[in-house]
Amino acid sequence: MARYTAKVVSVLGRTRRVGRWMVSDDTRVIVVLGSCHLDLTRAYVDDDTEEISIDALTLFGSLRITVPDGSRVHPSGAAVFASVSIDLPHDGHTSTLPRLDLESTAAFSRVRVVEHVDEEQAPAEPSTSDHAAKVE
Repeated sequence: MARYTAKVVSVLGRTRRVGRWMVSDDTRVIVVLGSCHLDLTRAYVDDDTEEISIDALTLFGSLRITVPDGSRVHPSGAAVFASVSIDLPHDGHTSTLPRLDLESTAAFSRVRVVEHVDEEQAPAEPSTSDHAAKVE
């Protein structure tokens, strides 16, 4: 049972939650002609929270949720002329973040759930000179 419900609304604008912030175990997200980014990599929850529930409605906009490596995400919902993608390569370890239940309804929108990429461990982008050397 949720202790409190948080609301995140972005209409004709941009909303971001990044860094150290408290995530409600029950969150409602509404995006209309805007964008929203929820970064859960450094977010925290109450100690007895077993799951985080995000109910998202995205119309003509975009929602991006970044989760820590090893997160468990249970997606459901509907997409009409929309793209909903969950891009979580499994690497064997489990995150300390509770399970994320994502219920998304998207129309003419993009919804993405991605794992956090540590800048120090990410492969370097090839430079233009590297590409030119390979072409010759």
